[in-house]
Amino acid sequence: MNDFASDVKNTPSVTVEVKNIPDSISEPITISYTTVNLGKNFQIKNAEDLKSDGILKLNLDEIYPYQQVFLSIGNFYYGSIYATPDLRVKLDLSKAGKEKLFFYGDAIQFDGEGGDLNTIMNKHIVYTQQNNNTGEDKLAGMTYWERGAYSYSEYIAQFDSLKRVFAKLDETFISNGLATKNWTLS
Repeated sequence: MNDFASDVKNTPSVTVEVKNIPDSISEPITISYTTVNLGKNFQIKNAEDLKSDGILKLNLDEIYPYQQVFLSIGNFYYGSIYATPDLRVKLDLSKAGKEKLFFYGDAIQFDGEGGDLNTIMNKHIVYTQQNNNTGEDKLAGMTYWERGAYSYSEYIAQFDSLKRVFAKLDETFISNGLATKNWTLS
């Protein structure tokens, strides 16, 4: 990891581009992003206005592989990205609906190094939200263990059950042709 972190070519470079901005939008579009970091400052929030050409390069200071960034593009998009040395996030407002787009849809495109990874991960989030009727409820219920509602063995059984729910969800995500089996879904 030390060699990776000391090599400047590994510095994450995320460029956000918003295309087809209608004339009706007169105020600058604010790009808000929260970087997930190692160490003391676990999450750092940033916000910058999109440049007049519709492009903004995010300022990421940490150098480690696939740094997670929560990205919000005005009132148009919110998602999670994994930063790489040449990731480009493109939002086409001519394809965006009236509602804010969350994670993945026709209006968003991830290109460059890590583009495929970001596409798969954001599609997976949308798929999980649309097809997971029990997993989220079980996950929320897991906090009851912290309050003493479960014994340790009951907690482990609940956890194993939850793991099976999410594994089945991943299997169907892959079998539906939305992704190939890879390290991100294992």
